[in-house]
Amino acid sequence: MTRTCGGTSCRNSVVAFALLETACALTTPGPRWTPLGQSCPVDAPAVELPAAQRDSLGGPVPEAQATINDRWAATARELPGGFAGKMLEGGLVVFLVDTTQRDPALAALAARGGLEGRDPKRVRVRKVRWTFAQLYDWYRYLNLHVWRDSSVVTSGIDAAENRITYGVIDESGRQRLERLLARLRPPLPCFLVAIELAGPMQL
Repeated sequence: MTRTCGGTSCRNSVVAFALLETACALTTPGPRWTPLGQSCPVDAPAVELPAAQRDSLGGPVPEAQATINDRWAATARELPGGFAGKMLEGGLVVFLVDTTQRDPALAALAARGGLEGRDPKRVRVRKVRWTFAQLYDWYRYLNLHVWRDSSVVTSGIDAAENRITYGVIDESGRQRLERLLARLRPPLPCFLVAIELAGPMQL
């Protein structure tokens, strides 16, 4: 998982979640899906950010300024199988939208050095809903809006859970952010954004 803590710089960069455990004290068991005012079936589709909104975000980030999010999004646009990130969990796990593309996806990752020297046969894959590029596009777009609310203190693309997560100071902050997200157009797809109570920022 990657996320950022509040402030100007956090709108433009993502820091590994493990590095933020001492800075962002979580006070609840976990995030809660943002209510959308509609039912969300288990097989709800992954809806991409419309092209007009995506194009408004600008072109690719220069390599010298690229974060892991930028690089993973670029990888997702080029690899077969719908790459959605990776993590260590008793070995390397790669997230794919289409796990039937396991072999070509892992071969392409290995060619990029993305398997960190591991034998593709020993790498596990896990099926997810969103590609990392889809999450990345929505995340950049949503960040243009959600940081107007001072109660938002953390944000990030959670690769392990295949979603975008925002942390707010308290329950009233959660409710304000939910109302803000409900007003956005295009409307949010199902199973995209979760909100958690993170408490005040602990510096």
